[in-house]
Amino acid sequence: MIAQGIEAGGHRGLWFDDPSSSAGGPRTPTAVLLAAIVETIDVPVIAAGGIADGAAVASVLAQGAVAGQLGTAFLCCDEAGTSAPYRRALLDRSYRDTVVTGAFSGRPARSLRNGFATRHAHAPAAYPHVHHLTKPLRAAATAAGEADDINLWAGTGWRSVTPGPVAELMARLEAELTDRP
Repeated sequence: MIAQGIEAGGHRGLWFDDPSSSAGGPRTPTAVLLAAIVETIDVPVIAAGGIADGAAVASVLAQGAVAGQLGTAFLCCDEAGTSAPYRRALLDRSYRDTVVTGAFSGRPARSLRNGFATRHAHAPAAYPHVHHLTKPLRAAATAAGEADDINLWAGTGWRSVTPGPVAELMARLEAELTDRP
């Protein structure tokens, strides 16, 4: 079972659509969700959401998860297919935070807060219509190198993102996890 908390980047796994909820469902943090699941049922649980380094993996393992799932951490790896403006944005410290928005697709997803997400904070929960309406705009912005008008999916641990090969990221994660007291 995957326990995906509100800190996760991109589109979240949801059981229902709630147009009245800008976050698209429960806003349960990963740690709280993981604890509730581990205490309630006896199945292997993988924790996801806001996990960006070995310390975070160690934390969820200590809470009873069998693994921690990372996503955002891999976005600037050499092997990732992330666009140039997306990579630049993830490494640009002028971005202050992330936001759960339906502005790009009509479904709630966590993104770096950019101009598009801010200007369209009240976009309707109308997937796939919003996705199809914004797709050409996002493609043009990506082609022009403009990160302010593209979806910049990222979890809350996005500040830990570094460029380089996946092998280096994995070695760092292993060292952070095994070098703990």
